[in-house]
Amino acid sequence: ILITARAGKANYLDAMDSGVDDFLHKPFDRDRFIARVRVAMRILDLHQSLRLANTDLERRVEERTAELEKALQAKSEFLSRASHELRTPMNHILGFAQLLSLKKGLTEKQEASVRQILESGRSLLTLIDHLLGFSKSHANELSFEASGAPRAGNT
Repeated sequence: ILITARAGKANYLDAMDSGVDDFLHKPFDRDRFIARVRVAMRILDLHQSLRLANTDLERRVEERTAELEKALQAKSEFLSRASHELRTPMNHILGFAQLLSLKKGLTEKQEASVRQILESGRSLLTLIDHLLGFSKSHANELSFEASGAPRAGNT
């Protein structure tokens, strides 16, 4: 709060342009001065509260981002393991079914069953590939960018 003997609009504007928050000229009213000091103190308190709230929000965003990144990593590891755990036995089943299909002397019913195993196994592998590919492509679409919000202290 600037207290000066120089009154007038030009002096007021010069003072405000130089960064003064409030302006009083002499002689000044004591009650008005006290009221303006209280307002200035309240504004300072509000700015400090805002800085603290921004700092807390930034910390919380960083924590949530780290948690999300860990969850995405766990999902990626799960998909990788699931892919291996599902494909390996399915490939064994398909391999044995192919060996059976080459065997001579199977009845028509057995040949039909082997064909069904092969068709179902291939369909299941295709489905597994599509599901895992879909999950991985969507995981790669997620990105995080902090923008548009001022840092605490720039308010």
